Amino acid sequence: MSFKGNYIYIILLAVIFFFSCQEKKQTDQEENKQEVLESKETVANASANFLAIVYRNVLNEITDINLTIKKEGTFIYYQAPLSKTPEGEYKTTTLSGTWTKNENWIVLKFEDQQVKATTIFTITTGQEGNFKVIDDTTVQIDSDQEDISILGIRCIKSII
Repeated sequence: MSFKGNYIYIILLAVIFFFSCQEKKQTDQEENKQEVLESKETVANASANFLAIVYRNVLNEITDINLTIKKEGTFIYYQAPLSKTPEGEYKTTTLSGTWTKNENWIVLKFEDQQVKATTIFTITTGQEGNFKVIDDTTVQIDSDQEDISILGIRCIKSII
């Protein structure tokens, strides 16, 4: 076989390889779309049958945060600093209240009038639409979002 024959053979193999990769890419994209649809369906089913929705902080060196929204219409907010106060104590905060659903919003109503919702729910960049502080004791959380900012710390949603 001459050099010209080898060259044509190499080009032919490259073309075949290219088209086979394109077919695999389309198949992978279709499989990914199907996985996303199945995942959304699973989340929708889980949301309808949940026992609790829990927002828990990502790893940080400041505080441990847990907001548990229970199916029966109550919630508990728990916060514990990871370091002691100047007096040498760990000062935890536990608040509770009731919640209702309004379209895709979970509306939290804190029972404790001493703690303002604006001190707990602070807007950080990229989280502007994830929740709305209505007044000192009421907050709306967008239930479609996967995370919210509590005390400026990112908290991830999980459904139990």
